[in-house]
Amino acid sequence: SSSAVKGLKLLLEAMIERGDLYRLGIEKHPAEYGMYASILQATGMHRPVSDDSERWHFARPDPAERPGCAAVWDAITNVLRAAKGQRVSVRELYEVLRQPPYGVREGLIPVFLFAVYKAAEDEIAVYENGTFVSRIDFQTIERLLKSPDKFELQWVEIKGAREEVLRRLAPLVGLTAAEQKPLPFVLRLLGRIHGLPPYVRKTATLSQTALNVREALHHAVEPTTLLFEDLPHACGLRSFLVNGDASSADVEAFAERLQEALRELGGAYDGLLADLQTQIAHVFRLHTKSADERRHELAERARPLLPHATDTRLKAFLVRATDEILDTQGWYESLAALLAKRPPVQWSDEDHEVFGTALREVARRFHTLEPIAFEADQEAPEPEAPAADTRLLKRVRLSVTVQYEDEHEHVISIHPEDNDLITDVYRRLREAIEAEDVVLETKIAALAQLTNELLSERERTYKAHE
Repeated sequence: SSSAVKGLKLLLEAMIERGDLYRLGIEKHPAEYGMYASILQATGMHRPVSDDSERWHFARPDPAERPGCAAVWDAITNVLRAAKGQRVSVRELYEVLRQPPYGVREGLIPVFLFAVYKAAEDEIAVYENGTFVSRIDFQTIERLLKSPDKFELQWVEIKGAREEVLRRLAPLVGLTAAEQKPLPFVLRLLGRIHGLPPYVRKTATLSQTALNVREALHHAVEPTTLLFEDLPHACGLRSFLVNGDASSADVEAFAERLQEALRELGGAYDGLLADLQTQIAHVFRLHTKSADERRHELAERARPLLPHATDTRLKAFLVRATDEILDTQGWYESLAALLAKRPPVQWSDEDHEVFGTALREVARRFHTLEPIAFEADQEAPEPEAPAADTRLLKRVRLSVTVQYEDEHEHVISIHPEDNDLITDVYRRLREAIEAEDVVLETKIAALAQLTNELLSERERTYKAHE
């Protein structure tokens, strides 16, 4: 019946998702519970790990109490083991279990298969249409029940040098000694890669080894082939599938290269964010060191410009630059998303280049607006009680106009922590000027010429990075 079919699907899903719970977490008495109670619980295929344990698991039925069920269980494991690492079609297992001496009804076969799979899921790999299935979900169950001929199972075992390879690699993904088997390792490795931002899965700005490892993981078809052949090849080493007597030096080299590649992949997005922060600090000549301090420094410079910005792109940038709600990483990501028109987590390398170009352009407009906004603010009515907080950034506008030459004008940001240094330089310059036996006008002219040269140098530096 349709209700029985639905109950079977829900039972199999519960077996996959909640195998460690009493009654598989099934509440009350729906159709799937009736199947569970009569097939799994009554036969002992699902039972507590120990008499005093609250955790349940799947295990082989007691042959003395349930010889028929134990025989079916053994038939499944024997067929898989006899294949010696080759894949076995689920349809073939159906045929074996339907025939004498087992005679299992087709509706029960999936329950036995899933029970065996859950009991040995660290050794049994599942394939659909020839591709390794890293996670079985409800949709996978539906497809398996509908088309078992499209699915295969594989008993994965390792021996010799491969055991040493796995022993050395296991700590890279946090496996304990009891978990040192190919499937748990591969599943954790694939989970790490699938959890990386799209940017990391697209960028070419990685070492060749990291790119090779990423490609091998992306195209993984079979766990043992991935672990002992594809990944060693990606790291520039020979296969451990055919090289059964691999030296400890080869194993160590593989572990070190794979670890470095995984570290590079895992840190690629953080590297992108660090580059964004460096570029922003560079084009705006931010003085402070930490990402958080630079954020507040740029926001303090951007805030006075907001009322005077007419360019829509610059105004949008200023609005985001003065945002006080986002955390520091989100703030940088917001600026980058505006300039590249896409969140950096989804960037390609081309988007990274677009960001750099757009950043330099918005910085140029920012620097152009600073003296204009400064002058407008100077003309505005002075506040009744101006704050005298020496911790705040102080802005100074310098302008030098030489007849028949271009005017040089800049707004300089003076940071509180530089006050002592500025005072020291000022005193030495003052002493040098006072020591000159010339009239005041000559001293001012010399200072004007020096200031003009320094402002010109500053302009050339900006233009060189546009």
